[in-house]
Amino acid sequence: SGTSLVVNVTATGGSGTIAAWSISLMGATGPQGAAGAAGAAGAAGAQGAAGAAGAQGVAGSVPVYTSTGTVVASQKIVSGNATLGGFFHNVAITLSGSGAFTSATSYRCYVTDSSSAVALVVTYQSGTGFTIDSAGSSNDSVSYLCLGS
Repeated sequence: SGTSLVVNVTATGGSGTIAAWSISLMGATGPQGAAGAAGAAGAAGAQGAAGAAGAQGVAGSVPVYTSTGTVVASQKIVSGNATLGGFFHNVAITLSGSGAFTSATSYRCYVTDSSSAVALVVTYQSGTGFTIDSAGSSNDSVSYLCLGS
């Protein structure tokens, strides 16, 4: 205990006078310590550019079902509007392209008169046409919805 320090020198290096000496003490390097805890997450980056547009999907269709929920295959729906006219208060509807049906007996049409409450009768000529007849006045507007194959 006291005022003196004894140093066992095992290596030396350098040169010069005593005044230029710098004395430091060090021991052997110890083992590496354990890894520290992870730091906090950084802020979210900017949103990336939008990707290319995908391919167009297939054309939609409206399925037709039986009362028990079974899909009825190869059915379609055709709809439209027309104006009754002429002496017999009727209008001929022509169906073409994808709107045509296979025969006069392969479809049924449901019609309404939006101008007055009168009875309407549908007469099926073929898969490409039918007539709507009315007992009401001429120039009434009618709508139709046909379902079939």
